Amino acid sequence: MLAVLLCILFYFFGQCFGFVQTPNITQCSGNNSVQLKDLNIRDACYGSNASGTFVLKISAALQSPQIHVEATVMGSRMPCTFGTVGSCTYDICRGTSPAEKFLSKPWNSSCPITPSDYRYEISFFINTFLQFLIEGHRINLTARVKDEGQDVGCSKFEIELRHKKIQA
Repeated sequence: MLAVLLCILFYFFGQCFGFVQTPNITQCSGNNSVQLKDLNIRDACYGSNASGTFVLKISAALQSPQIHVEATVMGSRMPCTFGTVGSCTYDICRGTSPAEKFLSKPWNSSCPITPSDYRYEISFFINTFLQFLIEGHRINLTARVKDEGQDVGCSKFEIELRHKKIQA
């Protein structure tokens, strides 16, 4: 009975169940006052609830930072959708979108931001429909942080999205 249950679970969730990524993060700025560290992503599959953890290491006080994220798939830039997904800009001091509020929660959305290691945990649903919009299964992300117009950090990494069900 247990073997049958395990076979059914593997059939429906085999390529996703327990799928953990620890992307290689490349710093891409001469100034690394802000760095993305310790990124782990679990169960990043279409039609699944994914989760992630990361650390935002801030080593110098920030006055009014913005994070500019560029997401590309197969060399094409993804647009900013719903103000949260794709190539978007986030104001992490006065922002009002859910993503901005999430990012600025450790310092209560008020600036200046004091130097520290800020740890995050996030869960999110990856809509099945996205597989028809994203050509390819790898997304390249660049997060560039600017404070008062100056580059203070940049991190690049790649994530993989998988199909939940094994394709026959």
